[in-house]
Amino acid sequence: MALPIAVGDTATFRKTVGETDVYLFAGITGDLSPNHVDEEATRAAGFSGRIAHGALLVGYMSNASTKIVAGIDHRTAPLIPVSLGYDRLRRAHRGLSCRSCTQLSSVRHQLNSQSF
Repeated sequence: MALPIAVGDTATFRKTVGETDVYLFAGITGDLSPNHVDEEATRAAGFSGRIAHGALLVGYMSNASTKIVAGIDHRTAPLIPVSLGYDRLRRAHRGLSCRSCTQLSSVRHQLNSQSF
């Protein structure tokens, strides 16, 4: 059975990073580093303002990865697609509109019997 995706397929997720996003993510993860939650300390360190968590941006990337495989019925598919990594992550300040674009670059069929 062929998968309904092909090399070159893309999916995009767009979102403006809001103050609520950063504070909720800080609370959920416990990462209350001043560069995420303290405007004055972040500016004193030479930045133009607080910086969104890199892991929050990776979450946005995960959304795009999920979209690209959305048409696969995981109950009947011969394999389950897995993202093997992200690159080109950039610093994002509150109020910045982010765009995550995922492009399928290769397909490798591998059977894995490991259970987690």
